[in-house]
Formats: sequence, C-alpha cells, structure tokens
Amino acid sequence: MMPKIFISHSPLDKNIAHRVVSYLESNGQRCWITPRDVPDNTDPADAIIDAIDSASWMILVLSEHSNNSPQVRRELERAVSKGITIIPLIIETVELAKWMQYYISAHQWFDVTSVSLEKKLSELLDLFETDKDVSTDLSSLTDDLDKLSLALDTAEEETAHLLPGEKRKVTVLNIHTELSKSDLPGSARQSISKTIDNLVDRYLKAYNGYLDSRNKETCRCVFGLEHAREDDTRRAVRCGIRLFNGFSELNSVLRQKNFTVNFGLGIASGSIEVEQTGKDHPESSGEPFATAETLSKAASNELLSTKSVYKVSKDQFIWEKHSKDIYRIADYSIAGPETKTLSIRSLFVGRDKELSTLKELLARQKQGTDKNRRDKAKHLVLGIKGEAGIGKSRLVHEFTGKNCQSEEILLLKGQSLSYAQPPYWLWTTLLRNLLNIELGSSISYDQFLTRLSKMSHDEKLIKSAPFLAELLSIKSCDKRLEQLDNKAIALEKKIAVRTLFQALSTNKQMVVILEDLHWIDSTDKEMLEFVVGNCDTDMPVAFLLLYRPERKDGSRVEFKIHPNYAEREEIQIVEVDDKACATLAQELLKAISETSMGKIAPDAEQFLLDHSQGNPFFLEELVLDLVESKTLASQENEWIFTKSLKEIFVPESLTDLLQSRLDRLPETWKDLLQFSSVLGMEFQLKLLNMLTERISATGNVITGLNGLENKQMLLCERSAFANKYLFRHILVHDTAYSNILEENLQKLHKAAAESIEELFTGDKEEISGILCYHYEKAAVIPKAIEWGMKALKIAVKNYSNEEALNLSDKLENWLGNNPET
Repeated sequence: MMPKIFISHSPLDKNIAHRVVSYLESNGQRCWITPRDVPDNTDPADAIIDAIDSASWMILVLSEHSNNSPQVRRELERAVSKGITIIPLIIETVELAKWMQYYISAHQWFDVTSVSLEKKLSELLDLFETDKDVSTDLSSLTDDLDKLSLALDTAEEETAHLLPGEKRKVTVLNIHTELSKSDLPGSARQSISKTIDNLVDRYLKAYNGYLDSRNKETCRCVFGLEHAREDDTRRAVRCGIRLFNGFSELNSVLRQKNFTVNFGLGIASGSIEVEQTGKDHPESSGEPFATAETLSKAASNELLSTKSVYKVSKDQFIWEKHSKDIYRIADYSIAGPETKTLSIRSLFVGRDKELSTLKELLARQKQGTDKNRRDKAKHLVLGIKGEAGIGKSRLVHEFTGKNCQSEEILLLKGQSLSYAQPPYWLWTTLLRNLLNIELGSSISYDQFLTRLSKMSHDEKLIKSAPFLAELLSIKSCDKRLEQLDNKAIALEKKIAVRTLFQALSTNKQMVVILEDLHWIDSTDKEMLEFVVGNCDTDMPVAFLLLYRPERKDGSRVEFKIHPNYAEREEIQIVEVDDKACATLAQELLKAISETSMGKIAPDAEQFLLDHSQGNPFFLEELVLDLVESKTLASQENEWIFTKSLKEIFVPESLTDLLQSRLDRLPETWKDLLQFSSVLGMEFQLKLLNMLTERISATGNVITGLNGLENKQMLLCERSAFANKYLFRHILVHDTAYSNILEENLQKLHKAAAESIEELFTGDKEEISGILCYHYEKAAVIPKAIEWGMKALKIAVKNYSNEEALNLSDKLENWLGNNPET
C-alpha cells in the first residue's frame, strides 16, 4: 500500500518527526519517513522521489534546522511541482528563509510552539479523514475525469503521411505513462485513458504536431512531419511543457483517491526516413524515435531532452543539466504566449504616427518621469479614442506584438463587458489573464496563491491575496473578510490591486491595457482612478485606455486622473490615407489568393478607396464581400471587376456590409454564428457545445467554427484544455445577433443560461448578473428574479450604484407583475 503522508524533516528533528509518525499511524494514517522506509539496496534519493510522488500530503517539521536544510528544500520543490499539499508543523519560532516562504506561504500552518503536539495532531486527523479512499468513491472519480476529458474539446482532423523513402529533419516528443495502481477498476481506468488520449490530441492540435503512433503506455509525436518549420523544436518543447501541466492537473484529481499517473516526456531531434512496409501507411524510423523513447522511460514525472534540443531552445525555456548531454526543463510555468496571440491576416498600415506615440511612451517609461507628491514616479496614461471599427485594438495589438515581447516588459490586459457587467469585471478579467484562470475553472485558494506567488514573493501582496481572490469569488476563509464591513472590504480590494501593481512593477516595465472603457461601470472606474492616484512605484506604469468617444447614454468617456500623479495624453484614431488603404487592399488580396499576386486594376482600386473612406475595417470587409460574391476576381495576374461599376452595389454602413457577407454563409454556419452571439463577444467551445446540444442544433460544430474562422468572422485562442473563440469585431457580433428570429431568441437565451449554470458551478456568484440577463431575455422571470436578487446583493456589497439602481428597478417591476414570486 502506497504512503499517504510524507514526513519532511531535518535529521536533527528526528525525535519530533517520529512522534508525529507514531501518533498518526496509531490512528490509522499511513506515513513515510526516512531512513525508516528506505528499502534495502535502494538509492535513498530514488526512494524519496517515489515516496513524494505517491503521497497525498507532506508534513514539514519546521524548525531552524529544516529552514537551513538543502535536503528539505529539494523535498519541498518536488512536492510543489507535483501539486502535493504541504502542511507546515511549526515546532519553534524561526525567521524563514526566502525560499521557504515561497514554498509554504500558500498552505495551512499548524503551530505547536505554544500548545501540545498531540492537540495539533488531532486537528490534523480531521483534515486527513476528509481524504476518502478510492474504494469508497470511485463514481465521483469517474465523474471528475469525464468532466476533465470533455473540457478538452477534441476533434477529428485529417492527417498527412510522408512518402516512402523520404527523409526529413524533425523533432520527436515521446510520452510514456503508466498507472500507479494495477488493480484499478475498468471504468476508472477507461476514464483515465480517455482523458490522457484527449489531452495528447488537444496539445498536438494546438502546436501542430503529428501523432505517429500510440499504444497503451506510449505516444510518439512528430513536429516537422507535414511541413518543416524553423520553430519545430520550440513547438515540441512548448507542447511538452503543456503536457506536463496537463498531467499534473490530472494527478491533482487522481491523488485525492491515492493513486497517480506516472509519466515521462522525452524530446530528441534529427533525421527520420519513411520505409515501405506493405501496410496501408508507410512507417517512419530513425534515431530520434529511439532516443526520445529512451528519455521518456527514464524521466520521472519530468521532461528530458537531448543536447541538440537544448541548444536550439535554451533562450526560450529554463533548463538544467540532468546528466551527460541530457537536460531537463526546470520551469514548467511558461505561459506559451503564442496560444494567446490572435491571428490577424491583413497588413497593418497607415498608423505610423500613432505607433510612434506608443513607442515614445515606452521609451519615456523606461527613462522615468517626474516625481509625484510622494516622491515616486508619475504614471503614464494614454487614452486611445476612436469609433467602432477604426482600429484601436489592432493598433495596440501591433504595438505590443513588436515592442513588448521582451521578458523585461509585463503586459496586463482587462476588458469591460457590454451587458450585465458584474462589479470589478474589468479587473477580474485582468487577474484571470495574468494568472491564467479560466472562468469556471473553480481553482482552490491554495492553487490561486501558488499562481500568485510565481508572479511575486512580495509579502504585502501575499497579505492582500484574500482580497484579490475575493474579486474572483475564490474563498480564502480569511477572518478579515468576516470581520470587516462591505465598505472596508471594497477599500481592501482597491488596495490589493494597487499592491499587485506595485509588486509586479518592481523589476519590470509594466504596460496595462484596458479595453472597451466606454462600457466601464462605477466600481471599475473608481478602481482605475484609485490605482493611478495611489500606486507608488519607482518606475512608472503605462496605462493604455481604449474607448469610443461616447458612452451608451451619449456622455463623454472621462476619468478623474490628477496631474500630480500621472501624465495623461489622448490620441484619436481616424481614417487612414489612400496610399495606406491601397497597400492594405493589395496585401489582403495576396493573402486571399495565397500568392504574390496583389495587383489591382486602377478602376477597381479607386472604387475600393472611394467606398471605404479610410476605414481599414470597412475596406477589409468590402474586399472580402466582393471576392466572395465573385464580383472581384483575379484574371491574368490582376484583380478586376467582373461587372460594370454601375452594377456593383456597396452597402452604406458596416452593418449592412457584414449582413451581406453573413447572408452568403452556409445555413449551418450562419446558425452557429447566431448561437455564438447569444453567449457574448467571447465564449468557450465547451459552453457552445452545451448550448447546441440543448437546442438540438444540426451541423458539425468544429467544422462550422473552422469555417467561420477562415471567413474572419471569429478568431480562436487555442489552449491545451479548452479553446476559446472571439468575434473578430463587435459589429460582427451585433450583426449576427440581430439576425436571430424573435421566436428563437428566448429559446437560445434560456439554453445559454442553463448551460452557464451547469458549466460555471463555482463562479455563479460572480456571474449572477449575467444569468439574470439571460433569463430576462428568455422571459423566464422567476429565474431572472432569483439571480437578479443575488446580483443586487453583490452590487450593493461592492457599492456598484449604477448596477444596483438598474437591478432594483427591474426587480420591482418583475415582482409587481408576478406577485406569486
């Protein structure tokens, strides 16, 4: 039977450590302690690694000795990397080393310096007894794994094979897995295998890898098989890092039932050759396959690579020496920014002046600014104003993509919501983006704190962490949240965000991008003004604020930012000139034809310039519309009109132009776009799947989404566990939504509300206003009242006065018309 509790201690504290073991084992708990449990003729280091990997808990006997013990540090590092819960048992008062603070700050402490050891151990027993054995709760395990497997959103895709005799230089990623329990029931084993298969499939799709072979314990993946690219090796490593984190997440579920998946990842590069074997498909072979397989079997829940892989990717990842010519990844927390980068096909033109302004802002930030009244840096606030479709987000996307990719620059991004915006939504989106926490992920406070600690070890930040967690509806059980009134908690949340900015800007330039501020509510606006006016840093923070000139009610977008604490500027994005538009049209047509042919007949070019009137988004949509309708076609290396100019109709507004493109979509794609629009500007694939199942929609969802992505209606953020889609532009979303028939609208909003309730079980409080909105649109008033009451309570609690007044008016009306409710 595998150990449940690993005891980490300094040899000088062995007497107390053995008292802990004696007490726990006499009460039915399994423990592992060195040197007692190291088998004969076994390397102690190997035994310790095996014991930690199979443990559910680690008790750290914390003293001055363990605080300075290299062995204890290695044990804690291993436990943290495996997601094992650490319980510090403090036996004497000690000033913790910084590394010790980092590893144990997120965990519950048991202090025995002033009470008896046995009393605290009895409290520990209550904690351990909640960890049920697998034999008593297999059904919940299967349910958890099924949910995790469904979240992967796998899809069938065509694969390509090399021709017999062809040679190619590739990078091979080999994955070796085996279960720690051989007597696992078939249903649970099947769920685990399904999850592993889906996990591998999802990562390979995200990183354009090829599944060369798969059996019970091994998957062999090849990068560079279909098309050789310069980044084959780096993509393989990123895929391996994602797989490591995916397996760790899987083990966090399995470990609660006292078993794990042992895994190893091996990467090698070199030449392979395809041989004709007489089978339906030729088989490939070569030294990289054997080397990657050997490494994966030698790896103990880690990623190992050859020296050649290390050399190519050493600047992108953090490695450490494992053995001769073998390296292991030392940091698995890399975010993989390419999974968050949206693909924008058209060329960016005509914004040289605006780009120069942004570059100058970055240079001024690095050089420093004047001091504020507290002798700290004045922050830099740049408002970027422009009408819908003029290119505000595109400008910032281009600027950050080319100028903010250095490790010395930290990007933070938040966005306002156009409807039913919960309090602090702008800042919760920023936090979720920073810590990579998807809405609905339901992570624990310990997991939240671990992610936060990776960003900064600042003591003030850790102290403020419960209030940051409260923004995300993550319960910390911090007593201050019970003792303080709502007004004090609201202030603490502001202070926590300020502290986060101060901690993150210590060693980096920080650029904060806040989008769609024409929809900002009072809580978010007050938070922004508080942070800018009260965040004292040595280096100024650069705030990029994106908004339209007017809010929904016609008022101007304004912020109270005092000149003593920030330097504020504003630029207005206007139409681009004809030369830039002509270049944009040419490059777009090159992309459409997938050739270097972008020459446009003079009359066609002038027609495009006259009708787009300097609006890049209108020009792009007009070109796409004309090409899709075969009005603009390539003949003899030139794009010409197939009709006379008098016969060509161009809608006057962007909305009408988009409507023209939507009307030509296949019916199932058009339906899918409309279904998606009910979920908002962005949505998770698994949420859309749930909605389409509820309404019994026809058509393949993945095929439709791929088609809409190719048509530039949707953009996709691909990640390992769940793809997220975004409408390319708010006008695309609004046009699709306005096309929904009235008789279908209520049905769709009802399906959306029910899907959100089912998927985001842990975040219902945070999104109660959104659920109220959907049930209102669905005309399910009792449910709208139920969620509206919860949203009102939250709005009042957070002093979100606009939202509170709006909700109270609605609730009064609903209750007056529905006395039974």
